[in-house]
Amino acid sequence: MRVPMRLVEQIEVLRLYLRTLQADIRRASRDQNLQWRKRRVSPYVESLRWRRLSAAYELYEAAEECLKQLKRARALAIAEFAPGDVVQVTIQRVPPRPARPERFVIVDVLPSKRQDDYHFEAWQLTTSGRLFQRGTTWLSRSRAVTIERFEGSLPAETLETCDRFRRDATAFAQEARDKGQLEPILKIIQERRVRRGW
Repeated sequence: MRVPMRLVEQIEVLRLYLRTLQADIRRASRDQNLQWRKRRVSPYVESLRWRRLSAAYELYEAAEECLKQLKRARALAIAEFAPGDVVQVTIQRVPPRPARPERFVIVDVLPSKRQDDYHFEAWQLTTSGRLFQRGTTWLSRSRAVTIERFEGSLPAETLETCDRFRRDATAFAQEARDKGQLEPILKIIQERRVRRGW
């Protein structure tokens, strides 16, 4: 029975495979460029060459998207707080202004550019414990920003939203780590290419 690798290993293997896909693009592009000066051509062969180059680019973009998803799953695995957790954020201000803690719901954990670093996508809560209408913001720990778990009570609708964020994150991490379904990713890539006019 085949067992998925650990996320770190999957990321490394996919990075190596991206080089193979880059080489495929270079080969298809070189083949296409060698033919463009010819006066007599076969339309079928020209179409097939163009399709080969287009498919190579599409596969490379799909691999990049897969790598993004694996990195996001890795960030979810190593993060101190998970989606659905309610945190209290305190920003140290210049004296004599006192620090005023604010509450946020963690919506997602996103990878940063540095390896094994991440930041949170969070939704601020009102004083009554409901979600602000203005949407999400990014949070990351620093010398001036302290993030702690909030243990107080919240309205039922906020708790339901937290459960939904938690379920979505768990399903995403399991899908990316264990299943590796390409169809949804290829659909995203094709929609992106249609928007670009390819």
